[in-house]
Amino acid sequence: MRITLPSGTEAEIAGDPSAMGLVITPDIFGLRPLFDDMVARLSSEWSMTVIAVEPFPGLELGPDVEPRMAAMSNLDDAIHLRDLKEAADATGCDRVGLLGFCMGGMYAMLAGWLDEHGFPRDEAQRHYLLDDDVELNSQGIEIWLDRK
Repeated sequence: MRITLPSGTEAEIAGDPSAMGLVITPDIFGLRPLFDDMVARLSSEWSMTVIAVEPFPGLELGPDVEPRMAAMSNLDDAIHLRDLKEAADATGCDRVGLLGFCMGGMYAMLAGWLDEHGFPRDEAQRHYLLDDDVELNSQGIEIWLDRK
């Protein structure tokens, strides 16, 4: 079933609130029948609530990869991570996993590296993600995701 997250981003969800949910962040081609079917199948086979999130909300990019590659440079990582959090909330589950495909895998890894405030979880991740001369502040996620 197609839903709209509070942010206005489309998502495909299946299942009733259960013990565990799963958020899927698709590849560069976004939500399409492949992910609609995957959401339904995983929900049915694993008895969990599953949701997939459109990575390019509001954009009509067509089936070719070139416009999607061009649009990637304009993606706001903080907004996409917010959409993934809203998708997790939409499952109604206390425990939610995250599964990413290709470009979505990058977001799954990034989401796992951040704490609830958008900061790297530990010093090793901070050094990997940040230039040594960058300081985090209350807008931490925006600062280190906008680096060169």
